[in-house]
Amino acid sequence: MEKINILYLDDEINNLQSFKAKYRTEYSIFIANNVQEAYYILEKNPQIQIIISDQRMPDMTGSLFFESILIKYPDPIRILLTGYSDLASVIDAINKGQIFRYLEKPWNDYEMKMAIENAFQFYFINNQLKSNNKELLKTNEELKRFAYSASHDLKAPVKTMLGILKLAKKEVDADNELLKLLGESVKKLDYFINNIIDYYKNTSSEKLYSEIDFNKIIDSFKEEAQNSKNHYLEDIDLTVSITENSRFISDEFRLNVIISYLLSNAIKYQKKEEPNKKISISIISSTRNWYSR
Repeated sequence: MEKINILYLDDEINNLQSFKAKYRTEYSIFIANNVQEAYYILEKNPQIQIIISDQRMPDMTGSLFFESILIKYPDPIRILLTGYSDLASVIDAINKGQIFRYLEKPWNDYEMKMAIENAFQFYFINNQLKSNNKELLKTNEELKRFAYSASHDLKAPVKTMLGILKLAKKEVDADNELLKLLGESVKKLDYFINNIIDYYKNTSSEKLYSEIDFNKIIDSFKEEAQNSKNHYLEDIDLTVSITENSRFISDEFRLNVIISYLLSNAIKYQKKEEPNKKISISIISSTRNWYSR
């Protein structure tokens, strides 16, 4: 079993030498007499798993040192050595998540060993969780790519099926129940495939901001709905009012998806028995001046 790698920071040379002499056979010990030396050791030895620091040092307190390395070196587990008079600052450091445990000086051998072993277990479990999370994220990304690829490949055959059904209705009785059922199933499949593709694009694509042309978005939706005959747009009185008093900047793809879903649902959940189906779209883009009284 590999030794635990420990960095011990203390401004008193005797403490450093005593610590290294006592634990060098059990652990791999690095010692630093000041903060700059500790920074250098951390940079050159990324395998360090535990950092032990004295609280009272001339150049920087131990808790401030831990705070200074938290972003660049978040993985090593931090143990602080302190006297009773420093407890207030230690408690503050614990609350900020800078240290795993503190030991009062003078510490004894049993307490130090237990602190080191517990800290290493915590370090090991944290790294296992990070590794597992990376694997899960990788697997999830692969599943999303597969779902997108499969959906993209299915899109063309489904469109072909919709076209064949349209022709079949001309050759056979247009009110044929079997053709209606088949048509509804294919439309649902097409809708489901489009949802998967939109979801993948939404989670994978970077946000790209540009000036939005709402007329273009609405016209694109109307054209797609009319061509596919997927939402029975021909049975609905669609009125559109767009007022653009100012430029509207957003992510065109995501805004397109939002508007398309709203309109699709508005069409999908129309009452079938309603003779006068209507949808009114009102879009207003304007600049408002906000103020407080």
